[in-house]
Amino acid sequence: MGKLTDVRRSGGPRGGPGRQRSVISPALFSFSLGKDAALLPLTPAITEPFHGLQVRNHERIGRWEPVPAVPPTLAETRNLLEVYGRSWLGGASVDTAIAVVLDDEWELAGAANLRVDHQQRAAEFGCWLDPFFEGRGLARRSFVALVDHAFNGLRLDRVTTRATADNERSRAMIEKLGFVQEGVHRKAVYFADGRRDEISYAILSQEWAGGAGVSADGLSVLGAEKYP
Repeated sequence: MGKLTDVRRSGGPRGGPGRQRSVISPALFSFSLGKDAALLPLTPAITEPFHGLQVRNHERIGRWEPVPAVPPTLAETRNLLEVYGRSWLGGASVDTAIAVVLDDEWELAGAANLRVDHQQRAAEFGCWLDPFFEGRGLARRSFVALVDHAFNGLRLDRVTTRATADNERSRAMIEKLGFVQEGVHRKAVYFADGRRDEISYAILSQEWAGGAGVSADGLSVLGAEKYP
């Protein structure tokens, strides 16, 4: 993950009695996104629920970001989360799962991360969300929380993110949060149906506090006013 991935619903009713869920213990939460959501570290402690979430969204993620032809195995997911945990402890990344309260239980809804380059005092943001949880402002709230952490917690100078040119929904969110388009990388990303252009964006620390509708503490999230 290193880009904005818009994982959209492919059709059918929202939810339904047969919907698979990735329920976890509330004791794991680390950073509140409001009364209904939180970010928590991606570690092996949540391997099974996160693996289920990944497998269910593998095809949809692949519409916006290149992924392997088949979903990861449970062992591969566990190994990946071990890498994420070591990377976090080493200061190279901040890898989090997005979780929400649903039917009085905490459930995984997606993932968001920062890839950190301390030498350059910069980071790159990436995110994806299960389509069942769209409309709650979760991607925006996660974006704001981690970018705010990059500037006010890690004291970095610059945060970047990327999206394919046809991913209009993610690009609109990036731009509303004050990120500046810096380049068009022609045919930069390969997909099975052909290559696509990729758009790169960035925001500087001095621009963030005065960003478009985002408060300096990162708690005022565009478009999420209905969700405390």
